[in-house]
Amino acid sequence: MLAYQTLDITGPDAPRFLQSLITSNIEKLPLHQGTISYCLNRKGRIGISFFLLHCDTHHYQCICPESTIETLMKHFQRYNINFKLEFTQNKNYCSALEACANDFLENMPVGHLHQEKALRYFKVSPSHLLCIHPSAKLTEDQSTIQASSLLSHEEWQLALIQNHLLEITPKIQSMFLPQEAGLFAHKNAISVKKGCYLGQEIVARLHFLGQAKKILQGFYYPEKINIALLDEVMQNDKKIGSVVSHASHNNKTWLLCIINKQALENTQASLKLGKHPEPLVHIKRPI
Repeated sequence: MLAYQTLDITGPDAPRFLQSLITSNIEKLPLHQGTISYCLNRKGRIGISFFLLHCDTHHYQCICPESTIETLMKHFQRYNINFKLEFTQNKNYCSALEACANDFLENMPVGHLHQEKALRYFKVSPSHLLCIHPSAKLTEDQSTIQASSLLSHEEWQLALIQNHLLEITPKIQSMFLPQEAGLFAHKNAISVKKGCYLGQEIVARLHFLGQAKKILQGFYYPEKINIALLDEVMQNDKKIGSVVSHASHNNKTWLLCIINKQALENTQASLKLGKHPEPLVHIKRPI
């Protein structure tokens, strides 16, 4: 079970409200589909990340890390002025599982939802799903889901890293621009053409008139090591980036890092993690 909570937004003004605050284009999020989305601050930097599901007409659900769910709730309440909507924090649980849990889930298109009695499935990637369920153990709600298909916290973090999906935690809140964090690589994670929303002007100006100096990249270190968010990525003994996500799996340490673009152009010099001697191995971004 993952450390996520859900926040439901319902009411006739829910689409208009979300359109004015989040990076995704609500008008391009059909019923029974979902996306990763973000909230920005006034300087265009990313403050909160969440999965946004379009569950029913005028009903949206945010799946957000426990560490930032209260921040998201306060952010929405702050800008809820004369909108006809309600916020509800339901006591749900969230699990991640492999898409091979059963044939139907394996064949679901990425980004789609499936409602099955009290369960709600969201296909995050070709190989991974999130499931919202009422009981503490998913296998109590759905007997056809085998416990072996459930992902641990580290396995889920690895899935996010391999798919270059950056989850914002309190330590990296309001530090990076969407262009630096790779948001434009994911369908409907961000729009610069949908109209005004908080931080949109700065993001659009950089998108159309400039270029970000940093970029999100995936790596692994060939051993299991102790690592922390914002640990330094080095090249020729000079800091060129920071770790923004990490997970340990199969005696390797998997990383998402935001690094200077110029460092990638220098193919003669390897990238290293702080004082660790082995070079980082690059992970290709999924197509």
